[in-house]
Amino acid sequence: HFPADPSGATGPTDALVYALEYDASGTLWLGLNSGLNRMVGGKFVGYRYDPSNRKGISSDTVRNIFADSRGRLWLGTVGGGLMRYEAETDTFAHFTKRDGLPHNMVRSILEADDGSIWIGTATGLGVVGLDGTSFRGYSVFNDLKDRDFHTGAWKASDGSLYFTDPPFGLPGFH
Repeated sequence: HFPADPSGATGPTDALVYALEYDASGTLWLGLNSGLNRMVGGKFVGYRYDPSNRKGISSDTVRNIFADSRGRLWLGTVGGGLMRYEAETDTFAHFTKRDGLPHNMVRSILEADDGSIWIGTATGLGVVGLDGTSFRGYSVFNDLKDRDFHTGAWKASDGSLYFTDPPFGLPGFH
């Protein structure tokens, strides 16, 4: 049990943890209501949003963390879009509506069998190409029955991806 500790010395810097994920090196990451933590040597290293730091986290609320098959760590935020952790520099690449993401509120992240990354957002779905930087968006305006893809998402054994879409059910993509 790790109670919250704002210093990060003995616990996460916030008590409200939305997401947990291990990266390729075995480091535990925590998506928080007020920032992002990673556990290093029994201590919690914190990241907070700073608008002057263009390579820092893009939002203080990190709701989704996903480690893909290539060892990349993807993070979904509330209002700051999608981030990819750059381990070599301890920085973050940012992807927002400006880059083709349907909305800056990311609700889910999954990987398809071909290695593309699918992003459920508040106004549709986005797909990150195999290069890790190109986007294709699907929205209610051009491709989907509904637009709001909540946190429920999973990959079926046949490779199909499903995203919850109340009240319309579970749209699937293959």
